[in-house]
Amino acid sequence: MSEIIRAIGSTDFFPGLLSWLGIDTLASDPLALLYQPDQRPLVLYHNYGEASYQHHVRDYIDTGIYVLDPFYRASVEQQRQGIAMLSDVAPDEFEQTEFFTRYYLPLKLHHEITIQVPLCEHSFIHLSLDANEGSEDACHNVLAARLDILTALLFQHGQQQLQALGSQQFVAQSVQQALNNFGSSLLTPKEQELVRLMLQGHSNQSAAERLQVAHSTVKSHRKSIYQKLDITNQSELFYLFLDSLPHLSADEPDPLSQYLAPAAPPPKGG
Repeated sequence: MSEIIRAIGSTDFFPGLLSWLGIDTLASDPLALLYQPDQRPLVLYHNYGEASYQHHVRDYIDTGIYVLDPFYRASVEQQRQGIAMLSDVAPDEFEQTEFFTRYYLPLKLHHEITIQVPLCEHSFIHLSLDANEGSEDACHNVLAARLDILTALLFQHGQQQLQALGSQQFVAQSVQQALNNFGSSLLTPKEQELVRLMLQGHSNQSAAERLQVAHSTVKSHRKSIYQKLDITNQSELFYLFLDSLPHLSADEPDPLSQYLAPAAPPPKGG
């Protein structure tokens, strides 16, 4: 424990922490992420191979699609802390989303356990593990038994990282704002709310309960959304959102507006 405390703020922290937990036979693929407002998540630790890291973790961050991660949403919307399983935070149709197909299936994260620790307003740290088949309960019990110390250590390490990052310059990535404003130039406020829920994996029934409207109203909104966005299904909606993210602009809050804008004609020869 003394070695872990001395390692707070250094690259030796997570190897020491995982060794102390002693769950290498129960779980694999540790991934620690630091989330901050209007910035891309920072990877604090991982042990993926280079190819897997570049194809999945880096893609997850650089595209901005992390805003649809159920664990991220739980921290942002519910300020959730402590231990969470995917089943605790995922919407009812999450496994039918493109996000699940693109990011979870390739990494085989079927039994993900995440320790979520708030650091300050809108900043939080996640340590995720993939429990081995049949070891979910045992892994959860080990983490639960040491949760108070574990979260205290993660909190101190996260605070050290925030202080170290305070002097560095980052390009703001207002992806959450993009999600909030996606389609605002074409859709009604209620349709926008439904789009956000659809992207996260909520069914029509779940969305109706969240929006406190009738199931038939959700179906009507959904039909209108597809017509206005010229798409036919939820998969196309996902990729429309993903393709629009690089078009974030301080002048136009809706990235879809810039994405759909006609290209400027080439200059005439003189």
